[in-house]
Amino acid sequence: FNPNWTYEYAAGQGNFLWVTHAGTFAVSATSGPAARKYACQVTITPAPNTVNINTGNQMGLAPLQSRDLMDDRQRTFYFKEFPRPGSLLVVGTWADWVNDIGSFSLRRY
Repeated sequence: FNPNWTYEYAAGQGNFLWVTHAGTFAVSATSGPAARKYACQVTITPAPNTVNINTGNQMGLAPLQSRDLMDDRQRTFYFKEFPRPGSLLVVGTWADWVNDIGSFSLRRY
């Protein structure tokens, strides 16, 4: 995530990339029942001309989609501060956010 509301993203395993893209993001307050647990949400919007799906990947984007991770389309995630300083706990708005199932953490380096 960059200060000018843009981001760059790469997902894969080891040195093998499944997908890369860049785009914009927006942060907003969470509403409804989820707001009790997650005060904020982030919507990540890939610029279509930046999406690069590795054609050598036999599994497509299934490894990302099955884990509720960012793939090649716009997604909205709830987030909150994680107990580890400088980290956020992130979970898809479509996932089991009550139990943090499908969650992952982001850490600033």
